[in-house]
Amino acid sequence: MSQLWKVDSGKSKQTIPPKVWTWVEYPKGIAYKVDKAGQWQWITVLRVEFSKGGSVLRGRFGRYPGTDKLDETGHDDKNIGGWDGKVYHLHWSHTIDCDPTMPVGFWIWHDSAAPIVLDGRQIKAKLV
Repeated sequence: MSQLWKVDSGKSKQTIPPKVWTWVEYPKGIAYKVDKAGQWQWITVLRVEFSKGGSVLRGRFGRYPGTDKLDETGHDDKNIGGWDGKVYHLHWSHTIDCDPTMPVGFWIWHDSAAPIVLDGRQIKAKLV
């Protein structure tokens, strides 16, 4: 069983400012719930248009976004040195015990000199 939420490339681009943790916007918002309790592997794929001067892009999955129960899980840093002006598809994954009441989202941070752009993006939950 799996669930997929997707924004196609060229639609609803999201600009991410430097040095600020920012929630990734997918269809219907920033947080998603699964329809069955269990262990779910969460995967996100982002099509990133890089600006100049960056060396690190950080990503984290977050449980309960927008609530006082917010916590983070699944840290992963990507070395983006030398990617100035290029476009790459990057992915992150993490397995989380979930139930239908637990929203999950993903946020990113980068140290580029200017904003980066998220073009296509998707998030998927797969029951393990």
